[in-house]
Amino acid sequence: RRAFSVANVNDFSWRKRVAAYEGAFQMMANKPVIGFGWSRPERVYDGFYRASKVDEGMAFQLNDYFTLGTAPGIPALVCFLVYTGLSLIGNCKQQTSASPWSFPQSGEVTSSPATWRLLPAMICRVGAIVLLVGFWFDGGLLRLATGSMFWILMELGQER
Repeated sequence: RRAFSVANVNDFSWRKRVAAYEGAFQMMANKPVIGFGWSRPERVYDGFYRASKVDEGMAFQLNDYFTLGTAPGIPALVCFLVYTGLSLIGNCKQQTSASPWSFPQSGEVTSSPATWRLLPAMICRVGAIVLLVGFWFDGGLLRLATGSMFWILMELGQER
């Protein structure tokens, strides 16, 4: 529904969201290193950075990446992104020489033990990626239910 709202002339929710993101970028530019603190970005945004066309002061909080960039600062956001990036793709080079995504040749056995061994880790990584994309649109990293599930999937996705 949100993807189709961009084409709808009468739907202003995406424009308000973009205006809220601009305010969050301005906040990160003003205090990039230490941020505004954990409970202050909402009040500061509502008081100083909210555009007049945005009627809600909490609009940028739906994006967890902007929340991380404005509350503890850009270094915390960078650390989070680097950690998740390394966790998701860091161990891919240690996989076996046979790629689990390669198609079997004629006469070849279709299920190798290495593929079945890596399957749970791949499923957990896919779940973590889905949650990472969701954190951009609807938040969830800073909520107990979805945030804890994300960290569990990240840990289970590690190849040992």
